[in-house]
Amino acid sequence: MKKIKLKLLSSVFVTLFIGRMVGTSQGFVNLNFEEANLSGYVPHYPLPVPFTNAFPGWSDTEVSTFYGTNANLNSFYDGVSTGGAGISISDSNNLGFAPFQGKYSALLFGSSMGAGGPLAISEELSQTGLVPVGTESITMDVYAWNGFSVTLGGQTINMIPLKTFTNYTLYGGDISMFAGQIAALDLIAPGTLSPNAVEFDKIQFSTNIVPEPSDFALIAIGVIFYASTCANKFFRAAAVAQKNPRRGEMKRFSFELCASQVSTALQPL
Repeated sequence: MKKIKLKLLSSVFVTLFIGRMVGTSQGFVNLNFEEANLSGYVPHYPLPVPFTNAFPGWSDTEVSTFYGTNANLNSFYDGVSTGGAGISISDSNNLGFAPFQGKYSALLFGSSMGAGGPLAISEELSQTGLVPVGTESITMDVYAWNGFSVTLGGQTINMIPLKTFTNYTLYGGDISMFAGQIAALDLIAPGTLSPNAVEFDKIQFSTNIVPEPSDFALIAIGVIFYASTCANKFFRAAAVAQKNPRRGEMKRFSFELCASQVSTALQPL
């Protein structure tokens, strides 16, 4: 009887422990920045908006080798920087930086002072949460003047351009190794030689695999090489045919064989 009670108590304890772990493992929130609470605040107004109003669920820091890491407690509303680091919540009133999707987007500015040196300041928008089980990739809409980066769990994610639109590009990166784990997501506008504005919107965790560009790039390089070779053979065949028709016929066969190889290489594309 005692053994049964002990087993029952153990089962209850394990169940409660697991439930508590799951309950405290919060997923990411406000990934499309639509939860901004800007009631009572005026766009373009010099006074900033409390950061928790502009970006619920997120935190923001300015990182520099010289100045260190400093938390940003405020955000501008439809603000645009001409060179300094900062962050702004952007809506349709912000000309040139209107949201790609919905009502709001995040607009980060890396400083243009001392690019690559100790005075360079990066703007980093961060959030820690549970990466959904089964996740293969992360996607987001981005517009960047001079580059951006994304890290998850402290690891830089290789963000691949998947599709280009009029005013932004859809990027995707492989994060399958973080599926089911709690990790910190950082969206970064690095300090560059000239002003660097980076607009982020519509961040999503996806079960789709992001295609690696390496295979495609290798095929494309091979096709370009073969095409160049074929072109040379074609012009040589034409030149030889004018002087010696028989040799020209052999050169023409060599060109046709090369063209056939290029056609075969293009089939996977």
